Amino acid sequence: MKIKVLAIALSSLACLGAQAHDVVLKVEAINGKTHWSPARIEVVPGETFKLKMEHNLPEGFSFHGVEITELGLRQQVNRGQSVEVEVKIPADMKPGDYGIRCHFHPAHVGSTLVVKAPAPAKKK
Repeated sequence: MKIKVLAIALSSLACLGAQAHDVVLKVEAINGKTHWSPARIEVVPGETFKLKMEHNLPEGFSFHGVEITELGLRQQVNRGQSVEVEVKIPADMKPGDYGIRCHFHPAHVGSTLVVKAPAPAKKK
């Protein structure tokens, strides 16, 4: 019985896999430039995740933007505050790299949303 319960629990976790995770996107100063970090966020089509955006730099602009054009996401993040949104990657979104940028300050270094091809279905 214990083995069966463990197998069910593990298969439930496997189903969650990359389908349920949180991402924290932070404004950072690196070598005198403003960056969104991490540089890459990897997802798969059909995935939903929480995106928390933070701006805690003590100097520079008091606000920044986060835009992912292909997803219709456009948010303002003020210094000392965080913004959290749920992001749904469409099931039919093509694998590839999509820019995450500050729509207020185009010179800032953005991040990349990497949509990976879904894993092939396992044969039974």
